[in-house]
Amino acid sequence: MKKYLLHTLYSTLSICSLSLLVLCAACTEQDGLPSADPQPLTLAIGETIPFVKATGGTHTRVADSGTALTWENGDKIYLAATITASGGATTYAYSTATYTISGSTGTWSDPDPALSVPSGATVNIEAIYAKGTLSGNILTPTANSVIMKATATGITVNASTAAIPLKFKSELVRLDITGISNTNTALANIDIPQSIDTQPANGSFSITHAIVGSAKELTTNEVYYVFPGSITFMAKNPPKLVQILYSDVVANQSYPIDMGPDSGTIRPDGEPFV
Repeated sequence: MKKYLLHTLYSTLSICSLSLLVLCAACTEQDGLPSADPQPLTLAIGETIPFVKATGGTHTRVADSGTALTWENGDKIYLAATITASGGATTYAYSTATYTISGSTGTWSDPDPALSVPSGATVNIEAIYAKGTLSGNILTPTANSVIMKATATGITVNASTAAIPLKFKSELVRLDITGISNTNTALANIDIPQSIDTQPANGSFSITHAIVGSAKELTTNEVYYVFPGSITFMAKNPPKLVQILYSDVVANQSYPIDMGPDSGTIRPDGEPFV
């Protein structure tokens, strides 16, 4: 019986050794394959692009450092990657990154989960920033908060691909409202963001929005962020109308709007229409 057991042990070891040799041979063949290994993507996220301010006089628009936005501890961005392989097949991947301040230094985390792309593929990256409540993949933005977006397109990925630069700017219009008082409130006709799909099927973020028609009453002087579109404010005492036409309203602009005592129809920059 002991000899039988010993023979069985040798036979088992021989089979295991053969299996190990086959496995090692397979490893060697895999190492010799053409390099299509997934390459991890890294991001280079800088400061945001300032709002462009509407000014009086010439009605020109100039960069206004007073309306720049800065990253805060805990800020989070959502990422969507459109990946096109060398053979033409397209897939999508989604991730997030978070901003952390330690002392006087702020840094962005690596994408979580990691974004990896096969070597030789082309990738487009979209990123969106918005605060709000997440239910599943749908984000409901916090009322009157900033929404920013960044894109990077046509990047061919290989082992030496550098960090992908993302420059964020607002998808909304900034309205700096003054002239509101206890005796002079205003009604607003504005377009308000409603929701964002953080994992869009086509790899491109969009913002659903809806017009609040004269139902929004402004009772305090503050900054409002609204979706680009025709904008109307109607002060009550004295009656005053401020309108910004659809063709003039684009994302990342900032309008100072005075709803104060002068009456009539006034340009957003405070000068009368002619």
